[in-house]
Amino acid sequence: RRTSSPPHHSISRIEMVDHVVRLPLTSRVGVGALVLLHIVHRTAPSVSAILCLVPGNTFSGMVWNVITSAFVERSLVGLVVSSAAFGIFGRIFEPRWGLHETWRFVLVCAVSSALGSCVFIMIIYVATRSEQLLFVELSGLSGVVSGIAVAIHQAAHSDA
Repeated sequence: RRTSSPPHHSISRIEMVDHVVRLPLTSRVGVGALVLLHIVHRTAPSVSAILCLVPGNTFSGMVWNVITSAFVERSLVGLVVSSAAFGIFGRIFEPRWGLHETWRFVLVCAVSSALGSCVFIMIIYVATRSEQLLFVELSGLSGVVSGIAVAIHQAAHSDA
């Protein structure tokens, strides 16, 4: 009597490309930005001070980093988790909300998370007078991923 193992299914390159092409534009752009900025961070770490949220620099005029910092994932695990969240989010919400509303949600989550982090750092700075806090580099999509989790939870309950 032969025992056979279950068939091993591997995804071909064509199937993988098909999955990526079928992702909504929100997911493709979001994941593309995450991958691109991860590569930039890895290959040109000096650019991090321009892309990451540095409270001392943000309040000195580098306001774009409240958005760019969300898309700089420093770790491979963070990149994978954030990319998966963006993929799921785009598939669920872009058909419901449309492209513009979906990106508005992402940007509101990113900006509010970054500004909340800046305020928190400033409060700690005032309490400790440690100037090094003003120049800590903060980055990652965790604020947006949290917003995505709440949106998915709300949608699940409104559909029930």
